[in-house]
Amino acid sequence: MSGSHSHTLVDHLFRHEAGKMIAVVVRMLGVGRLEEAEDLVQEAFYQALHTWPFTGIPDEPAAWLMQVAKRRAIDWVRKKKVRQTHQTQIIKAQEEQESPPGLTLPDELHDQQLQLFFATCHPSLAVEDQIALTLKIASGFGIHEIASALLAQEETIRKRIYRARKALQENQVVMSIPAGPELTTRLQVVLKVFYLLFNEGYQASHPDWVIRQELCAEAMRLTHLVWEHPRTRRGETAALMALMSYHASRLASRTSTDHELILLADQDRKSWSKPLILQGHYYLQQALAFKPISVYHLEAAISGQHCIASSLAETDWTRILHLYEIMEEVQPSPVLGLNKVVVLMQMDRHQEALKLLTFLEEEPAMHQHHYFHAVKAAYYQAMEDFNKARDALEQALLYTSHPASTRLYIEKLQRLNQIH
Repeated sequence: MSGSHSHTLVDHLFRHEAGKMIAVVVRMLGVGRLEEAEDLVQEAFYQALHTWPFTGIPDEPAAWLMQVAKRRAIDWVRKKKVRQTHQTQIIKAQEEQESPPGLTLPDELHDQQLQLFFATCHPSLAVEDQIALTLKIASGFGIHEIASALLAQEETIRKRIYRARKALQENQVVMSIPAGPELTTRLQVVLKVFYLLFNEGYQASHPDWVIRQELCAEAMRLTHLVWEHPRTRRGETAALMALMSYHASRLASRTSTDHELILLADQDRKSWSKPLILQGHYYLQQALAFKPISVYHLEAAISGQHCIASSLAETDWTRILHLYEIMEEVQPSPVLGLNKVVVLMQMDRHQEALKLLTFLEEEPAMHQHHYFHAVKAAYYQAMEDFNKARDALEQALLYTSHPASTRLYIEKLQRLNQIH
């Protein structure tokens, strides 16, 4: 097997298996040893990179990696002589190595992963620290990816992860699934992490990618993992699964063959995945059986409206506007306001759209948000004020850092120059 082939496989396995492996190793070492657990799992992947090009891929590469990580954890315990309280866990791990693979591991892994998610979302951690650490642990996000997802500086993310690990150790947090009101609070953070993970796949921050389907798939896998557990089978979990399913149905149509971004208005709706749309319908129906209604319910309902419309013109914009107005009462934000502007424009309610744009312009954060300027450009172009549309597109170009968005805005400018 070539080195490049093994590297690609290991990268794929790291994204999909590292979270499971860390959960198992943390169960052996204790949550306070989270950083050591991450290092041991990383070493298992390094061993694969250096071994597989010469020995070939094992029949079960994920199981191979898990066994290597567990053996390294056992060796680490022996060398460090950690507290006696963990010895029974080590003995259990040794016994598992001698057991037939797959005997009880799937259910056990399920619980351990969920327990680790809730440990990294412990209330002793600041919320922003919870999210940063869980993104890193659950899905192997790098510092740059986390910084982009959270709209923060990379150094800030490093500090958040350091603080989170330290707090887990100082508070002697254990792996468990909470109960009662605490479960509700911490589940919200876990789902927020998966939401951000999906968004990073849907609109990749990395300059070499427009979308990253593997991140979307991983976010859906993790959310489904939470939904499958009886204690976390909640309305917001199903609603998030519905939202992801609807968005995932359109992934193939979001980029051209030469990897250029395609906006909703220009997408080939025939290429949308009907099975994923039906999956979205299923999970939204499941979600509606629970109370209260969450933001995920509303976002999923909006996305579902787009999925059932045969064209942009046939979209039920009145229904979508109503859903945005409900969402605004629950969780207002400037970006939500921008989405409302787009809907109002589709409904030919241009005066209301302008009034809302003017209001949003008072938000300092909007001035450096390329989407704000892109929406302004669309408004002024619709009003045939081409000079203002051109100015707004130039501002959008100034504030975007992604090559795909840059090319999109340049193309819009070129078209605008041809018109006027």
